Amino acid sequence: DEAVAQGAKPVDFAILCVKTWQVAEAARAAGPLLGPSGCVVTTQNGVEAPHHAAAAVGTDRVLGGVAKVLAFIAEPGVIEMKDQPATFHFGEVFAPHGGVLTGAVGQEGGSARAERLAAA
Repeated sequence: DEAVAQGAKPVDFAILCVKTWQVAEAARAAGPLLGPSGCVVTTQNGVEAPHHAAAAVGTDRVLGGVAKVLAFIAEPGVIEMKDQPATFHFGEVFAPHGGVLTGAVGQEGGSARAERLAAA
C-alpha cells in the first residue's frame, strides 16, 4: 500500500523470491501493486506455495514457477551460481473455476499471461 501511495505503477508480474513460509505475506504485500490482469509467480520448493499465494490474492492471480540453478557455497557467506544450466518454468496452477490443474507446470498451464511472462 505504501508503494502505491508513493506513486508506484501497477505491475503485470510479481515474482515471489522468498522462503515458503513467507509466500502468503509476500503475495499480500504484492497484491496492491498488481495491475488489472497482474499476478504473482511462486518459485518455492514444494507444492503448497501457490495455494498460500492464492489465499492472499485469489487463484486467478497466481502462476506457479520452478527455478532450477546450479549453485554452490564457494566459501562461508558466498554462493556462486554457474551460468548454465539455469531455467525458470512457470504456468497456470489453477483452472478458471479455481480447481487445481493436473499437468506439469508449463505443460497444461499454458496461457496468454504465461506467454507474456516468457516473452518479457
